[in-house]
Amino acid sequence: TWAVRAAETIHLADLVLPRLRRVAYIRGAADHVPEALLGVGLPLTVLTGADLARMNLAGFDAIVVGPRAWETDPELPGANERLLTFARQGGLVLVQYQQYGFFLGGFAPFPLTVGSRAPGTTSTATTTAPRPGASAPAPALLGGHDRVTDETAGVRLLDPAQAVLRRPNRIGPADWDGWVQERGLYFAHTWDRRWQPILEMHDPGEPPLQGGLLIAPLGRGTYVYTGLSFFRELPAGVPGAYRLFANLLALAERRGVARSGPTVPGDSLKLERE
Repeated sequence: TWAVRAAETIHLADLVLPRLRRVAYIRGAADHVPEALLGVGLPLTVLTGADLARMNLAGFDAIVVGPRAWETDPELPGANERLLTFARQGGLVLVQYQQYGFFLGGFAPFPLTVGSRAPGTTSTATTTAPRPGASAPAPALLGGHDRVTDETAGVRLLDPAQAVLRRPNRIGPADWDGWVQERGLYFAHTWDRRWQPILEMHDPGEPPLQGGLLIAPLGRGTYVYTGLSFFRELPAGVPGAYRLFANLLALAERRGVARSGPTVPGDSLKLERE
């Protein structure tokens, strides 16, 4: 018999949730983000790539894709076009960090590359066969990837007036406190001009990186790629990560409100976790 004293860490966060009717989530590798989001009251349904391929997605306001899901869900690559169509028709697609397969496969709506020169090595340029409908192979760089391993690294808001940094939660310096293990990984290294970078950060002594959070309009909707380590921060209860993730989901509010109206009285749902 082995007895361990029971203990729990409690975080108090001022969190405003977006007005959404339904959010779909495709689980990734070692991914406990769905439970974290359900725990704060978001209307979330976990789907698989197979579900994505056959379901009517019109009832969802947003689809969130978990870390490395293009590797772990064998049906997701074949259903990728449904994600793009969902965004073009007015939805939000929010993709968390992915490894080389996502970038080399050309699954994003606009060009992204990953990889940078690893210390002491030479970068290797490569191309992959174009996905169906693409006109040319996708270029990429191999040899390491951009990441920020210092969880206390400073973060600069490239444009503090951006809606994603202001609504429904105003993101400030305190929201970067208490992050665990890292800021993020597999940041985009280069990107098409249609992507808009939101943040800048770097490890001590290294150049600034802006590929950790990119947002692009796609048709009537929005597509987001982020290398920020939400898969670590949300299960750890980091308040600022919840607030920023809620703001990213709020990019889908216009779709949900236009179709079905607010889900709760008032402007937003404010939740204090105790």
